[in-house]
Amino acid sequence: MKLADFPLLEPEVHIVRAESGAPLLQLDRYCEVRVWFDDDGLLWLAHGDDLVELEAGSGGKLFAALVRRPGLVWLLLRQTGRDFQLQTILPSDSQPLNEAAQVSVDEQTINSLVRQGALQTTDAGAALKWLRDEFVVEGPRPWMAILRDPQAGPGDWKLLGRLWRLDLQATPSGRVLIRRAERLTSRRLGWTMLTGVLEFVEATVASQLLSATGQATFDQSVKSYGSYLDLWRKYSEQEWERSLRQAASVGVLAYSKAEEASDEGGVWRFQVVPAELQSFMNAWKALESDLDLELEASARHPDWTTNIEDATRSITSARRFRGRPEPRNKPGQLLIESRQRPPEQGYLSLSLAGDRTVQERRLKARKAIESGRRLPQLRFLLQDLPLPSLRGETHRALSRHARECFKHGAPTPRQEKAIKVALETPDIALIIGPPGTGKTQVIAALERRISEMGEQQNAQHQVLISSFQHDAVENALERTSVFGLPGVKVGHRKRADAIDLVERWCAETRSKVEEKVARHEAEQPHLASLNRLYLSIAKLRHGQLAPAERQAEIDKLSASVAELAELRPGIRLSPVLMDEWKDYVAEQPVVPTCSVATSRLLLRKVRSLRVTPAAFADDGQDRLSDLLSTIDWLGCGQEDLVAKLRSLQAASRLDAGTAERLSALKNAMLDTLLDYRPPVLKNRLDERGRSLLIAIETAITDRLKASRMGVAGVLARYRDAFKLEPERANDTVREYAMVIGATCQQADSERMADLKNLNGLGDAGISFNTVVVDEAARANPLDLFIPMSMAERRVVLVGDHRQLPHLLEPAVEEAVAEAHDLSDEQRRAYEESLFQRLWRQLKEREKRDGIPRVVMLDTQFRMHPVLGDFVSREFYEKEKLDPVKSGRPASSFLSNIPGHAKRVCCWIDVPWSDGDGRESRQGIPSWHRKAEGKAVAAEAKRLLEACGDSVSIGVITFYSAQRDAIFRELKQFDLVDRDTETGEWLIADAYRKTDKGEERFRVGTVDAFQGKEFDIVLLSVVRSNRKSLPQGEAGDEAFEKAANGKYGHLRLSNRMNVAMSRQRSLLIAVGDRAMAEGIGATNAVPALNAFLQLCQGAHGHVC
Repeated sequence: MKLADFPLLEPEVHIVRAESGAPLLQLDRYCEVRVWFDDDGLLWLAHGDDLVELEAGSGGKLFAALVRRPGLVWLLLRQTGRDFQLQTILPSDSQPLNEAAQVSVDEQTINSLVRQGALQTTDAGAALKWLRDEFVVEGPRPWMAILRDPQAGPGDWKLLGRLWRLDLQATPSGRVLIRRAERLTSRRLGWTMLTGVLEFVEATVASQLLSATGQATFDQSVKSYGSYLDLWRKYSEQEWERSLRQAASVGVLAYSKAEEASDEGGVWRFQVVPAELQSFMNAWKALESDLDLELEASARHPDWTTNIEDATRSITSARRFRGRPEPRNKPGQLLIESRQRPPEQGYLSLSLAGDRTVQERRLKARKAIESGRRLPQLRFLLQDLPLPSLRGETHRALSRHARECFKHGAPTPRQEKAIKVALETPDIALIIGPPGTGKTQVIAALERRISEMGEQQNAQHQVLISSFQHDAVENALERTSVFGLPGVKVGHRKRADAIDLVERWCAETRSKVEEKVARHEAEQPHLASLNRLYLSIAKLRHGQLAPAERQAEIDKLSASVAELAELRPGIRLSPVLMDEWKDYVAEQPVVPTCSVATSRLLLRKVRSLRVTPAAFADDGQDRLSDLLSTIDWLGCGQEDLVAKLRSLQAASRLDAGTAERLSALKNAMLDTLLDYRPPVLKNRLDERGRSLLIAIETAITDRLKASRMGVAGVLARYRDAFKLEPERANDTVREYAMVIGATCQQADSERMADLKNLNGLGDAGISFNTVVVDEAARANPLDLFIPMSMAERRVVLVGDHRQLPHLLEPAVEEAVAEAHDLSDEQRRAYEESLFQRLWRQLKEREKRDGIPRVVMLDTQFRMHPVLGDFVSREFYEKEKLDPVKSGRPASSFLSNIPGHAKRVCCWIDVPWSDGDGRESRQGIPSWHRKAEGKAVAAEAKRLLEACGDSVSIGVITFYSAQRDAIFRELKQFDLVDRDTETGEWLIADAYRKTDKGEERFRVGTVDAFQGKEFDIVLLSVVRSNRKSLPQGEAGDEAFEKAANGKYGHLRLSNRMNVAMSRQRSLLIAVGDRAMAEGIGATNAVPALNAFLQLCQGAHGHVC
């Protein structure tokens, strides 16, 4: 800081005078000067090389005494001629630094300064500069002001700045840290002047990890154990090579001409060689079951030998022609639907545009993590390497506002702990959320607490909520409400229309405001007039009104102004503004109230007027009389023009002057009937009118602010903003929302860059203060890296590794293993989700550094306690995890379900038999069982009809073929239908929603149900066979092989967990009971066996 900014300057100003004979120098204001007595007793003032002798005795005795005091510095306030105004400091003591001292600046200090508003960003470089500017006084010799407690240890100082104070603390290792930063409140302090070099140095974890030593440690680990990120790079490469092979298998179809095939556009006809078309379409049909595949048109022959990096570099912003071919085509012609224009001639091939985009985003994320640009700890954590020690931060877990997110009352201790761990983590936090444990509420409360902490000065778009699929993102955003605003979702589904949360929020907010306005209007009669006034102003300012409509709104506005003035108490405009408005209204031309047909008739009559002397002498008088008669009959026309025409009606001939007047009147009449300006101009109010409207609106608003009537007025304007400018209201919410939602892939999309106001992604890319990933255990690590790489402060992964695993392609895994000779440990890295890997590593890391990063929620609110205890016992406690308690009493669940009264579980036995009772694949890789499908459909129909629209029902199976079999049976009952174009099964309208607007009926595989819940769930077991199992236990090679063949997916504990935890009140298994009985079942499918036993007990029944 400059000496003039130092807050502890003495208040006295000393005025001294230069010797009259000395040369007069002009010095700068507010500069530091030196003042001293020489050996001869002469008084001198100096600034740099400039030297001024002062008059003896100048400044008085106090000044002389201060000059003789060593170590003081002086400030020149002002120079007036030979007079100098000086100010000084008066420390209690002065102490030199024997050597340069350093103050370490870590994350805790920087985050604290940002929260308190001292810094705008967490950038360490900016923090160091601010600290130097705030606490080090510049000058010929830098110095600082400190307070020191005599009882304090070495280095335990309080450093005083312009506006702030730092409490410093020396560590046992000799480092000096900033313990606390707070605003300077007292200016009367006994302080010490510390002279010498004091440096603020970065001591963040990032600076240590990005140092040469940190990089060497990382490189050595990679060399010894291999890189986790590199393992996934290899997987990506194999994925890309598979895509290239797929494209090559379809081949290339050359076309000689492309032309639009319809007048409406959107369909293109490609001229091709008939024989080549047949071969190409045969190859296409072999892949066509994947509805996401498209063909691409390009001018050049596609190259299928490019590697990932070259392929991603070739991505351009221009959109390529892509579309799906029509199923029926004429010989030599191929029809493709697309809105892009293809090259006139070129090549058709399988489009890899989507694959390129996916690989580009993954590649960029891996590079961002490797560079350590945002969260350097991330790559060390992924590599399971030690991190430098750091001071932990302490934050309150919940505020009153955050507690409102919990619908079952107060949060559980584990929910509160989860939020605290997420807030205090230095890098990553994991929240394990077993079914129904309220993880969505935890996310919502966490969002609010982050907003309250103020970790960024600009809260706009600072939290990203992500997941691998749209459902999870939308489910998390459903509860988002930060600063009263909803979350904003970026990116849309391909074939489904999700509810726009912002539009819904705008509609709901408008409805609430309208209710409040209606209550105020009933109590305050002035509001009706006020609303009419604002409505007229909005229409006149923003609408495109025809002249008659515009005049009508002007009249309404004038009437509203008059009504408001007559109220008690009145709301009146100033006389000057009122006169201006009246003058403006009076100047407006009288608009003829003519219909379109009338205007056309008048236009013909006006155009027929004779306006030259010769022509008028023929039949001009008759034509003028005809026009005036028509105007009288129609009762329209601009009065001043009509009166001037009447003055010429008696003339039988025209002189030159009269002819000129008639011609001018004719043109004026035409101008009233014709307006060649574009509608956007001719239908808008002129500039003067718009200025007056703004002035009237401002004047009314100012008067309302000063009265008790202002609240209702503000509410009315708020309501009108939603009503009259819905798009602007929508855009404003998106602009200021703190929470953004997007799938892992779409988090790095162009739409996200647009929302974040990034002109180009460039090197900086998209970033967020906090990234929260829901259902993180299901996300492929390659996709999970994308949102994780965007976090600047923390990553919070929410999920459950005991539910569905991440999705990988076994063929790709095997290809990577063969191509790179992977070890067994590296192969296992593919099998284990990143969530599970981090869970295991972070639990061990906590034992070493004492920082909690993992919390498991332990109270479920979804299921009946009997079912909740079953899920806890079978899927968590058996895996050495904490028990999951039930948070709701049994009395809060349905107990009178027809056919299952006072029961929470049931097994409907569909025994094995020949024919439809057998499990079958019939040439497809998915199992199905027709008899069981019929039983499921029949029970679903019975429950839907018996329970009515207040109860929701889900039907789950492990196989897609069984799902389709159930749909076919349900179609017999008119419960579902099938889209003839897409083949998609659709629930009948009558069964889509409950009376509360929730999903009433869903049928699908386990994967479609994670994150969902229903009152009743029917679980189709499917597998039914008489295969025998060898004697033995789980783990024996022969037993495992036989058990896998007999039970298939029923042996996957995580899939069983999801399937058996979606219900609230009742779980019904439909299948072959014999498959769940016996010692073999106990060892092979313990959860299924345990459920059958539960059904045979007091809480269930077997049908």
